[in-house]
Amino acid sequence: MTSSRLKQAAFAPFTSEVLLPLVTISGSGFDPIPIVPNNEEVTSGGVTYSPFPLTLQLPDDDSTGVPVMKFTVTSIAPDVMQRLRLVSDALFVDVIMVLFSDPETVELQFPTMRLRNVSYDAMTISGDLVIGDFLTEAVPAHSFTPGFAPAVFRG
Repeated sequence: MTSSRLKQAAFAPFTSEVLLPLVTISGSGFDPIPIVPNNEEVTSGGVTYSPFPLTLQLPDDDSTGVPVMKFTVTSIAPDVMQRLRLVSDALFVDVIMVLFSDPETVELQFPTMRLRNVSYDAMTISGDLVIGDFLTEAVPAHSFTPGFAPAVFRG
């Protein structure tokens, strides 16, 4: 649910409000890395997000394929880059949106996304953020077997 402050800022012809994405990169084997595209730290929900130059590009609004958000982080500290290179499992990214004037109020929260198609060099990580593999999930979720639906198999 968005706040009235965000709605007013979104529909105003001019505003001083800034909508910030608070991003947390996580994976097995290391502590989560909270970052924000800002010039200073932002604290929200007891977590301090460190300033990093990052870009999030929202998915295209079309009906073909899986919606994919583009993600790029630049100027990563060498120790952080080294930790990320050692990850053998998937990396996950959480994104919440807050107003700079009120970082304790979450305006928008995306489901946890998996970082895929990752490319990196000495100072940049980029990839696609995908919500899930819902196109490959079985529909219906259950198989109709005699143990699950015995009434279907009565003779």
